Amino acid sequence: MPRRLLAMLLLNANHVVPLGAIVEELWGAMSTKRARQTVQTHVYQLRQSLEHADKQRSLIQTRAPGYLLRLDDDQLDLWEFERLADKGHRALRDGDAKAAAAHLRQALALWTGDPLGDLDMGSVLSGQAALLSDRRMAVLEQRIEADLRLGEHRMLIGELTGLCARFPLHEEFTAQLMIAAARSGRRVEGLEAYRALRGRLVEQLGIEPAHRLRQLHQELLADRPEPTRDPIEITVRAAAVPAQLPFDINDFVGRERELAQAAAAIDESSVRLPLVALNGQAGIGKSAFAVHLSHQLRHKFNDGQLVAQLHDPSGRPVDPFDVLGSFLHALGHEERQIPATTHDRSQQFRSAAADRRLLVLLDDAASVDQVLPLLPGGPGSAVLITSRVRARGLAVTTTIGLTALDDRSGLALLTSVLGTDRTTQDPDQARRIVELCDHSPLAIRIAAEKLLSRPVWTLRKFADRLAVESRRLAELSTGSLTVRDGLESARGRLSSFEKTSLMKLCGLGPTRFDIPTAAQLLDLPELSVEPLMEALVDAHLLSIVGTKPTGTAWFRFPDLIRLHAVSGGP
Repeated sequence: MPRRLLAMLLLNANHVVPLGAIVEELWGAMSTKRARQTVQTHVYQLRQSLEHADKQRSLIQTRAPGYLLRLDDDQLDLWEFERLADKGHRALRDGDAKAAAAHLRQALALWTGDPLGDLDMGSVLSGQAALLSDRRMAVLEQRIEADLRLGEHRMLIGELTGLCARFPLHEEFTAQLMIAAARSGRRVEGLEAYRALRGRLVEQLGIEPAHRLRQLHQELLADRPEPTRDPIEITVRAAAVPAQLPFDINDFVGRERELAQAAAAIDESSVRLPLVALNGQAGIGKSAFAVHLSHQLRHKFNDGQLVAQLHDPSGRPVDPFDVLGSFLHALGHEERQIPATTHDRSQQFRSAAADRRLLVLLDDAASVDQVLPLLPGGPGSAVLITSRVRARGLAVTTTIGLTALDDRSGLALLTSVLGTDRTTQDPDQARRIVELCDHSPLAIRIAAEKLLSRPVWTLRKFADRLAVESRRLAELSTGSLTVRDGLESARGRLSSFEKTSLMKLCGLGPTRFDIPTAAQLLDLPELSVEPLMEALVDAHLLSIVGTKPTGTAWFRFPDLIRLHAVSGGP
């Protein structure tokens, strides 16, 4: 268990790993009340073991809500792999095949086996190990491509034959083997590689090879002396390019820093599939942010944009089996070509996306297990994931927590919907309305639309109505928009114990509190309250608003969440 804990800290080095994610990895559904205390023991053991690595500081630091492993840039081989792979990718893109081959070989030489292959992994590490394997495979494909460009085709045939045997459904290795064989005057071996792959695809998945492979096959049958296609240079397009993004919001305001951070994370990634995770409480604007960002980036992904809503209208998580079917349809696959299992659909989606530049938006994700089958394999695509809970077990490029709007952005949103005439006449009351809306974008939009439909109301009159806590949620409803629905959906995803505890704790009112206070109110031991508080924080129903001198946290419920909980629901 200490080694699995160390693996989690290393894979997320210089980022806090929540205690809940550690417990989930080490024990899963078998977690006990003493799990968190046991983690503390493992952390102590690791600190003792790593003490010789840095005499000046403790490498493992306690940071709410978990632990952080602090490393310098040159202390992790995975980072060195990423740096070398990025150099190789850029060199290959710029036409310097010799430099590309050298950098990519150096990157691959850092691997000595399967990632975390000697660990008995749980769900969190298993997901991260799968993503690491995909990354390594992408670099290996590019290294072979560099060698092909250098004319090393004869030397590659043996290696590619072995790779095709090890990965019998991997189309790219077969394509590279066909090219190497054709250039070496061994056309029959290339044709046999295609025949074997096609047989496996038809028998196991009921699909034909991709268009690029069929085209290569025809070139070999025609006995062209030099196949015209290079694996990394040909983009295979389906008959239709999906464009599933919803319309952009005309009056989107604020979030400039977060938008720049997300765009940079996607632009700067070359070998690794960029995964940008957006999380925050209900009504905070995650979906609007993701759609707005997607429209800003769509020109970079000319093979299409795919969108999936990962909860149905009743609040139940959507099965990735159904999402993959929708994705494959959008990419041009006919119903008869789509496999009958989630695993096979995921493999087919990754194959279909491998040579494309796709932007994939996964909205309102429920869990890592739901998301992993929906990720494309190639580095040319990018994925935006929105969720009400923090992502655990995903090797995300960056995580952005969306919080309430600041005063300037909140007032700008109110003004953009309501108009400048009414807000400039009474700016103090406009700011008061934003404050009473808890700076929530959804609540502010509802308030503005309600005022827009009631032109005789003054801003003061509406602010006074909002100030009555027992009426506030009822006031924040107009037409099909209501704050209650999102809050009720968020509460509905909690366990019965978490719901009951949330209602009791919200009875403390609009004040900060700590774990001892919560434990006393709930009549529970503090060790039992800690995972509850962490779960509420992860669900963005509870905020950490400060740290005590002892290093423990102060908590506070956002006003709208508190009012909804004490009201008992809708």
